[in-house]
Amino acid sequence: EALERAGLKPAEVYAERFPHELSGGQRQRVAIARAIVLEPRFIVADEPVSMLDVSIRAGVLNLMHRFRNELGISFVYVSHDLPTIRYVADRTAIMYLGEIVEVGPTEQVVRERKHPYTQLLLEASPEPDPAVVKPPLESAGEIPSAVEPPNGCHFHTRCPRAMAHCGWEGRDVITALSEWRIAGREIEHLGSAEVAGLDVHLQVRGGDIGAAERELVEVMRAKHPALAEAGRIEQGAEGALSVRFQAQVSPQRRQVADQHSVACYLYE
Repeated sequence: EALERAGLKPAEVYAERFPHELSGGQRQRVAIARAIVLEPRFIVADEPVSMLDVSIRAGVLNLMHRFRNELGISFVYVSHDLPTIRYVADRTAIMYLGEIVEVGPTEQVVRERKHPYTQLLLEASPEPDPAVVKPPLESAGEIPSAVEPPNGCHFHTRCPRAMAHCGWEGRDVITALSEWRIAGREIEHLGSAEVAGLDVHLQVRGGDIGAAERELVEVMRAKHPALAEAGRIEQGAEGALSVRFQAQVSPQRRQVADQHSVACYLYE
């Protein structure tokens, strides 16, 4: 009965088949059939159609729609494909490095896209209308490690709208120095750099500590103006510079509309 509910009809044709005798879409329907045997109230579907051909996806998604309506099953649908989520989900939660940064009714989240990461995801999604020309993406850099997440807002290292109190730290200065060199620019007065907690200590070459400080500010501004604003540069006793940063907590979600909340310092 579960096989036929999942669209594998007649069931006796499929019941004795091995996995290699089924197509990708049929295997996914078998997984759904196994999930509904016990008539659960709740199913977690993790990337259920990501490996399927586009022509097969609609059938699987419509099957989930039907089970929701006919059997009253709730689905947590996990995916990177926002257009698909928009099709199947009543409510959407956007996650970044393990934290929910925006949650609300799906159409409202898609329409208003309050969090910069939500904006990035939607701008990266293709539009079905070829007349729509999207602007270039503004996100910079790679996704940080989830084992050692950034200070403050975890998205600040890639956010074009980051502010001084979003959680900049010494690791961001190291990244700024690296990006400066990758761009082919010379670093004349700054030597080796070492991160210590949230701070970073830099050696000065040539003894001109004033020139080194000006160069450091220029490098930090090239990374992001807010980075230069957040860091407090101090001169050490042994001809070194230190950049000190304050610890910041990750922003808490704040309600911006009915059933719609965002975790971002832009909406304090």
